[in-house]
Amino acid sequence: MRTILIAVAAVLAAASAVASEQTDVIAPVQQFIDATNKGDTKTALATCADPTSILDEFPPHAWQGATACSDWVKDFEAYKVTESGSIMAAALHKGATGWRMTAWSWAKH
Repeated sequence: MRTILIAVAAVLAAASAVASEQTDVIAPVQQFIDATNKGDTKTALATCADPTSILDEFPPHAWQGATACSDWVKDFEAYKVTESGSIMAAALHKGATGWRMTAWSWAKH
């Protein structure tokens, strides 16, 4: 009986770790979206890795490199786009400071 309880505890711990990792990996994406919606550029930029690649529907449509996120913000603010019913795909990398977006693409749905 004790062996079964230990096995069950191990399975539950592993499931908890997977759930935590899934929550951790989506956090920077949600943080980016929330910050962008609030106009909080500093917080939005903190979710980006260095370098980053971005594809979006407004010109110049692609940004790459160490300044990709800040360049995108400048172009986004100039474009004054309002999104509704959009989809976002993101690639992330886990580094020493946690998960950061290394690439994303945003398009109208």
